Amino acid sequence: GVLARQEAHDEDWLVIVTTDHGRDAVTGRTHGAQSKRERTIWMATNSQRLTPDFYAMPEIVDIYPSIATHLGITIPEQVARHLDGASFIE
Repeated sequence: GVLARQEAHDEDWLVIVTTDHGRDAVTGRTHGAQSKRERTIWMATNSQRLTPDFYAMPEIVDIYPSIATHLGITIPEQVARHLDGASFIE
């Protein structure tokens, strides 16, 4: 459906799928603590313009700047300097 829509209407879709937290390494259930496993997320995207940082370990804070890059929006410096993330899209 997405591919057909992109082709029919000359659109460039960006899909990012992620989770907001990891899981407990022992039970795979809880997520309230601060272990590395519970703070680590996974991410998938359809973008073909990924930076090497995406393959290292993207973080949830990288999503906002990546969406801005995809849309061709420059984040004003007075905002960008307060961001913890960086775009994973070239």
